[in-house]
Amino acid sequence: MKPINPADPRSAERVRAQEALGYVAEVDPYFDDVAVGLLKRFGGAFAGVNHMDEDRNQFFVGLAVIDEETGKIVVPPADDPNRTMLPDHGFCNYGLVERDLPLPLNDLLSSPRFAGNPVIDKLGARAYLGDWLTVPEGLTTSTGYTVPKAVKIGSVWVVDTKVQSWTPVDRADIKAVQARTMNYIIERDRQRA
Repeated sequence: MKPINPADPRSAERVRAQEALGYVAEVDPYFDDVAVGLLKRFGGAFAGVNHMDEDRNQFFVGLAVIDEETGKIVVPPADDPNRTMLPDHGFCNYGLVERDLPLPLNDLLSSPRFAGNPVIDKLGARAYLGDWLTVPEGLTTSTGYTVPKAVKIGSVWVVDTKVQSWTPVDRADIKAVQARTMNYIIERDRQRA
């Protein structure tokens, strides 16, 4: 597995914004519902909302999977070990620094960058579509902290075990899910005030 590049010079800013918004590494039923909605809209095998800490470890504050036996959507319990992921697993971290648009990866096996990625090797992932939860510049949180520059605090994503051909409509739809999810985070923080 190749190291995650480039380095994330804004990790401390991300953590500061997460803390100020109350966006912590804890399961929230709203985020689980977002994950369920992602699977219903895009298909796939796994979907979620993630929280990335300063070291890019991921915790899935929202997660939904397709049960292999029943084919039904299942929300794992809050203490399920599959709600965590190391920084070199998965795909969300790759766009954290490099990209401001949704990240459509139609065929993960076609990219040498992802060779040896455990999500491909162990879970059979073949396609990914995600977008970044971005706190807007100038937002003032309930704690009085004003975000000096837009910063990514996590992502919404779907993974499929089949190659996909993500369309412009798919990218627009995941962007809309990202916007609704980010709005929820901001509104939830305002209610804490």
